[in-house]
Amino acid sequence: MSFLIALLLLICEFTCNIGEIVYTLIYSRIRTVQSALMNLIGPVISLSIVLFLGISQASSIIASNMLETNDKDMAYFIAKIFLLISFIG
Repeated sequence: MSFLIALLLLICEFTCNIGEIVYTLIYSRIRTVQSALMNLIGPVISLSIVLFLGISQASSIIASNMLETNDKDMAYFIAKIFLLISFIG
């Protein structure tokens, strides 16, 4: 059960990193006008990345606190919720 919880947290972290890699790949292939537009919306993108990275770290902390109190069912539930949030983002 704890392996499954750790796996869910790993998947959450992995999806955040894949999103950043895809963003970098897309940004490297655009032209001048598109680059200017990307610079205009850059702060919004940066804030959303920071938000979801914060959610990712919070899920790790909350799930580990639940595991310390031997509440494995709640830790599993929290990990599933945060995994769903990371896919939506």
